[in-house]
Amino acid sequence: MENETKPQETLNLTEIMDEFSQQLKETAEWNQEEKDFPWNSSSTQKDSMECLDTEQSGKNVTTSKMKVVDILNGLYEVDFQYEEHSPYLGPSGITEWISTNLVSQLKIQGVLNWFHKHSNEMPYNFYQRFLLVSDFITYCANELQIEVKSVDAHVLSKPHLYTSYVATIGLNKKKITMLSSLYRRFQPFNELIIPRAIKIIAPSLCHPLVERHLQVLKKHDRTQGTINANKLACRDFLAWLCRTYRQFTVFNINDVPLHLITQPHLLEYRLYLKRKVKNKTTDDKAASNCFYYVRALFKSLHQLSLLQDDVASDIKGLPFENYHYRDIPSIEEIQRFFVVVRTYSPEPLVHLLVYSLMLYLGFRISEVTSLSWENFNQSTSRISIKGKDGKYSVMPLPEQIKFLLKQFPDEVKKGQLFNKQSPAFYQHLYNYHQLYCLLAGWTFENHGFHLFRHTYITKLSEHPQCTPKLLMKLARHVKSASTSIYIHRSSEALRQAAEKINYNLS
Repeated sequence: MENETKPQETLNLTEIMDEFSQQLKETAEWNQEEKDFPWNSSSTQKDSMECLDTEQSGKNVTTSKMKVVDILNGLYEVDFQYEEHSPYLGPSGITEWISTNLVSQLKIQGVLNWFHKHSNEMPYNFYQRFLLVSDFITYCANELQIEVKSVDAHVLSKPHLYTSYVATIGLNKKKITMLSSLYRRFQPFNELIIPRAIKIIAPSLCHPLVERHLQVLKKHDRTQGTINANKLACRDFLAWLCRTYRQFTVFNINDVPLHLITQPHLLEYRLYLKRKVKNKTTDDKAASNCFYYVRALFKSLHQLSLLQDDVASDIKGLPFENYHYRDIPSIEEIQRFFVVVRTYSPEPLVHLLVYSLMLYLGFRISEVTSLSWENFNQSTSRISIKGKDGKYSVMPLPEQIKFLLKQFPDEVKKGQLFNKQSPAFYQHLYNYHQLYCLLAGWTFENHGFHLFRHTYITKLSEHPQCTPKLLMKLARHVKSASTSIYIHRSSEALRQAAEKINYNLS
């Protein structure tokens, strides 16, 4: 971002965010569509993109569509249209890669033979098998106080190591079956007997006063996700109350007399949540939300005259740090990731489109999986996208996405974009995403799907022609604070920026 008074200076992060906030104070809301509209309508093709057409309004001039498309096209300086000269290997190539680069390091012949026997299973399951066995071998070494390389067939024949491992880790049924299969490789005539764990099922919450509170939330058009989060927070609070205080141990969560709850109880629960954050059994945002929902319960019931006092009114909420720095992948790392997808994906075209939508338009994975072909207007190169708030925005299509869309046969261009049930498709994508990150050598702390949205907004913020106002529009945010948490600058970038600041005040 340029400084108008001193062109030679580069702003540091604090100055960037100050200017960012100032320019966004009077920004009009990003163009929102009231409903999903038919792309075949001639009026749609003419009018649906007014938010990006050049239009004068007093002194404000909005950015032209062509400028936005140019920014998006050159965002990464990487062309994903052309295939690399590496052969297509498909999912079986992932299994082979795991065998060559990971399983071979285990060095125990019986284990290697066991993996070879299971080499035809889905690559994600094969990878989970490797993680389980490598962790079990490390556990055996720690239990016997020997080096990992000393674990051999004799060690892996001891049944008590398997049973103690299961009891310590708490494995699910599928992984227990895997371990039992490994044991039979070394003890073919013995059956591994693992005691069945008693699964403690948390009671469902149907407290009458909590239900009244949830009804109020529903009446005020809160989303189902918000209502569920409130219910879960109230359940956890009442369960904590019943196991912590003697006066409440005689109750279950559905008959706790809420009028007996006092301010000291809530203050102690606040300390309990803070300890969970300190012990890293929850994060600060989750703890803050949980306590906020509990406080909202008492405020709501007091307003309904169902409780005489709002005992939470004078208790402060739990603050949390909304911004967390993330390492953003470099151009080379992004290129390598796409080569991996193209080489190993069971559906390269589909998966490339999914990642391109997240990387070039900043779509959330939930937005991608809910897309239908009716969201696209290829004649005008635009897409209508439903955001988290339920409103629709219209975005231009960069060349990379237009190229991928043209590769799909015309006969499939109807209905859902990926023609799959969303939950199942999400799990399918998640499994392969873990494998793609593994093969691409991505070691980012947070390498989930949302990293692509962070990358998109960060790269936009670095573009010299992307103003803070345009950045917020392309991020589809209504608050500048929301956009700011997606902007990441490395320590080296900040150091270089600081060195260019002219501190001469004369």
